[in-house]
Amino acid sequence: MADIFLSYARADQARVEKLAVALEEAGYSLWWDRDIEGGHHFAKDIQRELELAKIIIVAWSKISVESHWVLDEAGYARDEGKLLPIALDNTLPPLGFRQVQALDFAKWPRDRAGLAKLTSALDRRLDRERQSEAPPSAATASRRPIALVIAAILVIALSIGAWFFTGGGGGNKDGITTIAVLPFTNAAGDQYDSQRESYPAAIIDGLSHIPDVDILSARTSFATASDNLSSTDLAERLGADYLIEGDLQQDGNSLRATTRLIDGKTGRPVWADSRSTEAQTLPELQRQSIRYIAAALQGYLGLGLGHLPQDSALSGEALNQYRRGMTLMLTRSTQKESVEAYNAFKRATELSPNSADAHAGLAYALTQIGPFTLSMDHADFTLANRAAHDRALELDPDSLFGLTAKAETVHKEDGDITQALDLLERVFEKDPDFGPAHTVVSDVYSSAGNHRAALEAATRAQALAPFDDELVSNRFGALRALGRYTNIRNEALACTVNCGPVGLSWLTAMAALVPEKELDEELFRLTDFASAGGLDDTVVQSFERYIRAVVTGRPFKDEGELFGRFYETIYHLNVSEDDEKLAALERFFGRMHAGSLHSILNGDRFTPPPHIRAHPRYHALFDIPKYKAVAEYRRERGITAGLPISPEEVAAEETRMREPGY
Repeated sequence: MADIFLSYARADQARVEKLAVALEEAGYSLWWDRDIEGGHHFAKDIQRELELAKIIIVAWSKISVESHWVLDEAGYARDEGKLLPIALDNTLPPLGFRQVQALDFAKWPRDRAGLAKLTSALDRRLDRERQSEAPPSAATASRRPIALVIAAILVIALSIGAWFFTGGGGGNKDGITTIAVLPFTNAAGDQYDSQRESYPAAIIDGLSHIPDVDILSARTSFATASDNLSSTDLAERLGADYLIEGDLQQDGNSLRATTRLIDGKTGRPVWADSRSTEAQTLPELQRQSIRYIAAALQGYLGLGLGHLPQDSALSGEALNQYRRGMTLMLTRSTQKESVEAYNAFKRATELSPNSADAHAGLAYALTQIGPFTLSMDHADFTLANRAAHDRALELDPDSLFGLTAKAETVHKEDGDITQALDLLERVFEKDPDFGPAHTVVSDVYSSAGNHRAALEAATRAQALAPFDDELVSNRFGALRALGRYTNIRNEALACTVNCGPVGLSWLTAMAALVPEKELDEELFRLTDFASAGGLDDTVVQSFERYIRAVVTGRPFKDEGELFGRFYETIYHLNVSEDDEKLAALERFFGRMHAGSLHSILNGDRFTPPPHIRAHPRYHALFDIPKYKAVAEYRRERGITAGLPISPEEVAAEETRMREPGY
């Protein structure tokens, strides 16, 4: 039995063979087949080795992305949480596989830098050289005030970023937008001179994960930029549709980085963002710049999950406000940004009252953000939401954005899963790649209890927008609902892009699924993940106390705000007396929408225990129409986990929950 399975295309055999030899010489147990494309008689051996392997290395290349063998093996690896991809050239992995960054082996074997990164990832996944070490005791772990965690969980609630938009256009005619990232100017002092090139180089690496974008290499862009050409001449020489430029400045004791997206045809900036290292590290500042630039490319150009308006009624300042709203919706790191996104779409409807897309954008923003963030009375919120999508569809009955916004409204506000899926089916019939609909449909499938479909939809959406925190949460939530904790852990350990939200999802899954006897070992793994930069150690240290309480059922002192309403509810479900359990559920149901209900209906620690589900107060919560609709949809399909039961059913349900494999 081999620990590692190596999947590749036969045309890449010469380079892969050198990698296989290097791994075997390093002491790894490896299975690979030189004739893997030779015929169906290899199928049984391949299937056996795939199942036995702990890690499946997939070598992506322009050949392997077309190989049915490689795609089948990669699909199995992804679904089982075993995938560790490498890239033999600059070819993007197929859709559905871009959520995990491939290690760069484009210059292998001449350049062996990728091998060190690969062996490091293998060691983390295989626990090499750490098996004799004991996990740290709870007593030795340092404790931080709970307020630090509340701040840290908002991983991207950083220093204020400023957004500016002017007019502009989209990508080139073949659907691929070419971007050149230029060296930054440095006015922050000699100590930051190396960041002139390393900062934009990090941006180049990060943006390579966005579909339909061709990012020119640093060598090409930097060399051409040294010729001191104008922006338009530079873009023409590089063949770039847009340029990204930036500067570094001293801001008190902090470093401030400003980035701008420049239209290559006009030389004018169409977007800019500014943020500083205050309360964050330089690598985190780089990650946030990448995230906001990615959002701007989607919101401004309509790439990924972005959407450019289709009607000519939206132009001028109204169009600028629409693009600003769409871009902010793709980040929404803070309450301030959520409110600004709503205000931008609202302003677009005021400037262009006959634009279907403007009204659809407003409805989409309302349902995504919710009444509490916007400080709106729920009745007023509901009226405004329905008025927005109704107006959009009145102006254009076939508006994809309008249909998507209505689907989200009927799902969250009414719990009408059937109508929501029907509306989304109409959208996908017209445009299977319509980005915003992929975000919504994964939520609807989760409410329906169809977690495999939710996982597939969230995976596809995340491939379109790898920096979207909500999609990370959706995808890992589907994996949690399917009980795939190992997948979640392995994907987190292999993460190289947007790892903060991935780490938080891992923490959540740990609280929901890990047996008490395995908790110390899992927390030990998580500490390694944090020390490698995947998650702030203050989050891990303070969240550990919460996880231990949920897993063991033993409360801790100084509960504080418990990370928000959802986590507070889960805490009380596992450690508090029945009255407080029910009170926490009533508070939770009083603030959430129907699309949040599935989070406590999965049969794990986040699901109310049977005797609570039989209580009249719990039954009363499902008399609320939107929750009642979700419950009825699930019952009709035999999906009953977490739903109210009668007192006579409690004993049988408790017995069922004690069965192996529950």
